[in-house]
Amino acid sequence: MNSNLSTNKLYFQNLDALRSIAFLFVFFAHTYQKMIDAFGIENKWIIKILHFFFYNGGMGVSVFFVLSGFLITYQILYEIKNTNELDLGNFYIKRVFRIWPLYYLLILFGFIVYPLLKVYVFHLDYYTCASPIYYYTFLSNFDSIYVVKNCMANGVSFQGITWSVAIEEQFYLLWPLLFWALPSKFYKSIIYMIFVTCILFRIVYLDDYYVSYYHTFAVMGDLAIGALVAYYAIYNASFVTLINRINRKHIYAYYIFGVLLLVFIHDEKYFLSSVINRLYSICFFAFILATQCFYKKVPLPLGQIKRLSEWGKYTYGLYLFHLVAYYICEQLLKIIRFSMSDILYHFILSTFSLVLSLSICFFLYYYVEAYFFKLRQRVIEVKSLRYPGKL
Repeated sequence: MNSNLSTNKLYFQNLDALRSIAFLFVFFAHTYQKMIDAFGIENKWIIKILHFFFYNGGMGVSVFFVLSGFLITYQILYEIKNTNELDLGNFYIKRVFRIWPLYYLLILFGFIVYPLLKVYVFHLDYYTCASPIYYYTFLSNFDSIYVVKNCMANGVSFQGITWSVAIEEQFYLLWPLLFWALPSKFYKSIIYMIFVTCILFRIVYLDDYYVSYYHTFAVMGDLAIGALVAYYAIYNASFVTLINRINRKHIYAYYIFGVLLLVFIHDEKYFLSSVINRLYSICFFAFILATQCFYKKVPLPLGQIKRLSEWGKYTYGLYLFHLVAYYICEQLLKIIRFSMSDILYHFILSTFSLVLSLSICFFLYYYVEAYFFKLRQRVIEVKSLRYPGKL
């Protein structure tokens, strides 16, 4: 097999479905978790399995980080390898028009529209100890640490979800500069250095859960492991060949064993458990990513799961706005006010929240994001005419 053929592309179909799966883990943790609580299950093994699928939003975010690290690094290195340069201007234009529209739409809703509705329409008190400046400048992950420690997480409404987007935007700002400024011989070293730094940081803050969860340095390892897959795919000709030498049955076994191990270790407590569990999980995600992208006849090709694959392009909007949809459905159910069990209530609330989330994001994708995608292309075209060959 010619490995060059396998790496000569910028779109990986199977990753769309992987994005959808990552979003569902986040969504379940924010919604259906309450329904599971209402069952009052006591069997520890059933609880462990349910906790993995319905209380594990952090794992979904971790998958998003690994995917982002891979995709952005792959695009950067692909451009450098094929053109011997990196157009920083185009890179930042693409990121701004992709990330900022929905991000700032949510921020404005959370800090302006929602407080006005709560006070003047619903006649309720509004309080937040969140600092808006952190959200406007993509530093909300640091504010999240302060809020959860000092305000019992009650100081932030919908915009609290942006903490992971803030980390990714910090990554997008600095990451291309490193590849633009450094010779290619340092690429691998800088990625490994960031990866190791992240592990050491998590060890230092082992007893501080919120710093380990929200701090940029604590999660850069997730982005770095995805970046390593991209680096080896672009610069190591034997990488894809090595992946394709793995027996297909063995990959099935690795998938099954890997998921089972995740289920049974994700909430186990032992010395350095938060570090070791995170390290294992991101390495497993990187393995899934590599096989889904570069294995010639990939087992369980996620891209063939039609609905999940279709949802992939909406996951950014779904991630940002699913809490808004949940709040709307919650208010509607309060207005209806008919008697039901807690289990039924949370099932209806969560299910309708998912439907409304999809509806909102379809609208946002075709009437907001699509507009900015076209505008982005026009800006790039104008830039190339006015400043050919320049940043």
